[in-house]
Amino acid sequence: MQFTEALKLALQSLWGNKMRTILTLLGVVMGVASVIMVITMVNAQLVCGQQTLKPWRGCVSVSRAAAVIMSPQAYTKYQKRKIINIEDYEAVRTAARMRRSGAMLSQSGGVRFNGQSTTGTSIRGLTWTMLDLNSTEIAIGRGLRRPTMNMRHTA
Repeated sequence: MQFTEALKLALQSLWGNKMRTILTLLGVVMGVASVIMVITMVNAQLVCGQQTLKPWRGCVSVSRAAAVIMSPQAYTKYQKRKIINIEDYEAVRTAARMRRSGAMLSQSGGVRFNGQSTTGTSIRGLTWTMLDLNSTEIAIGRGLRRPTMNMRHTA
C-alpha cells in the first residue's frame, strides 16, 4: 500500500466518522491544555517557594490581575480594575517604608527598529531593583545602575 493510498483511506475514515473525529480532537486538546496548566501551576509554586527562601521573606506582590485566570467572567472583572502606575508604586513604597521594592510593567506589542518590525513581542519595563528581587541574571550586557541622588523620576 502506497503512502498516498493510506492517506486517502485515513481521510475518508475521518470524514465518514465526523462526530468521533470531533470528540477525539476535543479530548486531545483538553488533555494537552490540562497538562500545560498543571505544569504552569507547579512552576509558579516553585518560583514562589524559591523566593521565600531569600532574606526578604515578607514579600508582597501587587497586580491588576491574577496569575491564572480561570473564566471569561474573571478576565472581565480584572480588566475593570484600576490600572496600577508608577505613582501608585511610589506612594506604596514610601508609605510602607519597605527595605526593598520594585515595579514591573509587562505587555505584548509590536516593535519596530531599523525598518524591521515584529508583532506579539513581550515587552517589560523594570525598576533597577527588580533584577535582584526576581533573581534575574543578564546573559549579555549589564543592568541599569542605581540612580544617583540628584536624579528624579519624571512622568
